[in-house]
Amino acid sequence: TPASQFTYVQSGTTIALSSSQNPSSFAQPVTFVAIVTGSSPTGSVLFRDGGVPLGAGVLSAGVATLTSSS
Repeated sequence: TPASQFTYVQSGTTIALSSSQNPSSFAQPVTFVAIVTGSSPTGSVLFRDGGVPLGAGVLSAGVATLTSSS
């Protein structure tokens, strides 16, 4: 029957965050990584320290990175 031809699955988006040099020393570069999974994520990720923007990384294959030494 037409009603049994399709199965619908709700997909969610998950975000995993990590950083290198954790903890870090003053002025030592730190790389932040955001891995976004879901239905073909695109766009950019804004990295923040509390409410202060650190910068943005463009998603490529679901991964965005930002390196900062400030």
